[in-house]
Amino acid sequence: MTYWQIWLSIGLVLFALEVFTSGFVLGCLGIGAFLTVLFTLIVDTSLPYQLIIFAIGSLLSLFFIRPLVTRLYGEDVPMNIYSLVGKIAIVSKDFDPNTHIGRVKIDGDDWRALVETEEDASELSIGSPVSIVRVDSNTLIIKPKK
Repeated sequence: MTYWQIWLSIGLVLFALEVFTSGFVLGCLGIGAFLTVLFTLIVDTSLPYQLIIFAIGSLLSLFFIRPLVTRLYGEDVPMNIYSLVGKIAIVSKDFDPNTHIGRVKIDGDDWRALVETEEDASELSIGSPVSIVRVDSNTLIIKPKK
């Protein structure tokens, strides 16, 4: 395997990992790796020069490209389970009157849910729409949709 192939693999892995993180930091490192691939293909450089090119490319993309991306998509875009906050779910299992725990279905997935207030638990039955207020570990905190 040649150096350019190694840098290409590193860049692809960094971009794949960026999908699971926020902030576009790994994406900027991936851009640095791709710039290193270009320089390595154009000018056959040794490893120390490749590392310098990677560092410079990564820093430039952190200072110039990352602000554009975060302005475009926002810094605090909710991801994973936190993207469910504010969405509507449907009660799939009645809530226990003592623990106020039941189950709701959203986007085809069934989640453990906890009613925000005791009074709301009695209002809910299977098929009732609820609003997701927040997430606590793997439990959705919900309230009835008015």
